Amino acid sequence: YDMVSEPDPEGGTTVAVTQGSVLVARAGAPDSSGTVLRQGDVGAIAADGRVTARRGVVLDRELAWTRGRLVFRDTPLAEVAVALRRWYGVDVRFAEPLLSARHWTAEFDAGTSLADVLRVMELGIGGITVERSDSVVVIGTRASTGGMTR
Repeated sequence: YDMVSEPDPEGGTTVAVTQGSVLVARAGAPDSSGTVLRQGDVGAIAADGRVTARRGVVLDRELAWTRGRLVFRDTPLAEVAVALRRWYGVDVRFAEPLLSARHWTAEFDAGTSLADVLRVMELGIGGITVERSDSVVVIGTRASTGGMTR
């Protein structure tokens, strides 16, 4: 088998299988309670031990981090927030919960600064504002942030 795994900031792990198959199960669980992932599958083990699988979805973006790239392809901002926390150590918050469902497409090299990523995000997603204060990033709209931008 050939796979890559990535820890999740909430204490879980994501596994992408690029070749062969892998049994994914909660630590200490009987083998029969796991999920078998095959080539092209992505599985996630949540901190509570819940296992989920997406079949046949391994793409370059799932493996980009192994090559030092941060890739978003029509990715919900909720997932972007998790990636930014993992890469830059910031807590991303949404001034309006519905903003977390907006999608974004962008690609960055590992050396790209957080300021540059946030600038591209603000310019590339219509109607949002992105404000940063130390390790907290707030994504909002002009109405939800009082019309202020960075």
